[in-house]
Amino acid sequence: MTLFPAKQLLKRQLQLCVSEATDACAAPAPNLAQLLSDYLQCRQFQPNEAVFAAQVSCLQAWQAQRVRRTHQASLHHPLHQRAAEFVLLDAYERLDILSLAPQLARIVRYAERLFPQPLLRIADLALAINVLTAQMDQAIAEALFEEMGVMEIDEADYIQAFLSVGGVACRQQQLTLILELVQALARQADNKMVLVAFKLAKAPAYSAGFRSLYAFMATGLEVLRGLPDAVNVVEQIVEVELALNDALASGKANPLLLQA
Repeated sequence: MTLFPAKQLLKRQLQLCVSEATDACAAPAPNLAQLLSDYLQCRQFQPNEAVFAAQVSCLQAWQAQRVRRTHQASLHHPLHQRAAEFVLLDAYERLDILSLAPQLARIVRYAERLFPQPLLRIADLALAINVLTAQMDQAIAEALFEEMGVMEIDEADYIQAFLSVGGVACRQQQLTLILELVQALARQADNKMVLVAFKLAKAPAYSAGFRSLYAFMATGLEVLRGLPDAVNVVEQIVEVELALNDALASGKANPLLLQA
């Protein structure tokens, strides 16, 4: 995968997001079932991997603290806080994909009936972000705890593990997907026809087992509608994370101390 400097990638991605998401022919077909299957195959979700699952949880807690430290200004800003929380925390924590597991065999059939086409693309992006994140967490945790024998995570060990598993390229892909997700949500936030159809889908979505996915999309739409410059806030956050990723790739000292 070709890596781009932060600002160049941000500009490139914004150009890609200009086209209307309501054009169903332009949007890739939803791949929800495959994404769910890939997610559930991650090692930390297997019933006989309780120890490894606990190690992944420790890694995730460490990463969450790093995110809060880097972006403390945005997370404590009275106007920007909700948008920052959505992109930095909700995208990873709010979507309970494991709750969708019992519906795996019929997920696509029900989803296509329940959600308008533009929101299917949003659901696809949200799941793709979580799949990539789970796969990254698995790889980093294996490097830290099993290959390096780390007992307690510190910055130097984390960076070593992150780089050893190709984290730079994966992180760039993850941030690109997050930006695409927010852009897609923004395009639908004022689309009255889509919003009406989405509201009508709430009760059947809950009944079909899509409560978590529906709530995640509802939160995203609410955030984008409630803050006129929410997309700009997210773009700034993504640019900081891309710059941090560039710093990790170039071997700069203490890049995780970067403040937004």
